[in-house]
Amino acid sequence: MYPKLRLVYKESKGIECCLEAVVVKTESLKIKYPGGLRHFTEKCIAQCNRDIAVICAIDDDEIVVCIEELLEHGLLPKKDFIRLDAFSEVLLSERKKGQQAVGICGPELGVDWLKGSIHGHSVLLEYQR
Repeated sequence: MYPKLRLVYKESKGIECCLEAVVVKTESLKIKYPGGLRHFTEKCIAQCNRDIAVICAIDDDEIVVCIEELLEHGLLPKKDFIRLDAFSEVLLSERKKGQQAVGICGPELGVDWLKGSIHGHSVLLEYQR
């Protein structure tokens, strides 16, 4: 694909997403995925910071392909990655508040290693140590 691809990490702690998403621990990719983070990023086109890789897509089929790829290489749901419907989370949050959501309210992600908070029309995802 891109033989001289150089990974450039986002400087920020968090990564925003407003669509369907898969969030993967970069450490899990380095250990379990053949070729590590670089090959996964080439295959699934992810945004990365030092702790997480996030794949956002409008098309559910793209998300399913990435999840199948992760499962095939031994990564485990909730332990190594999660799937998130950020669009629905934002809509639910807005509905609960009766206005555009801002600040600390956020989705329940069901894992202790990731925090999500609603920021306008997206979910800000941050790795929790």
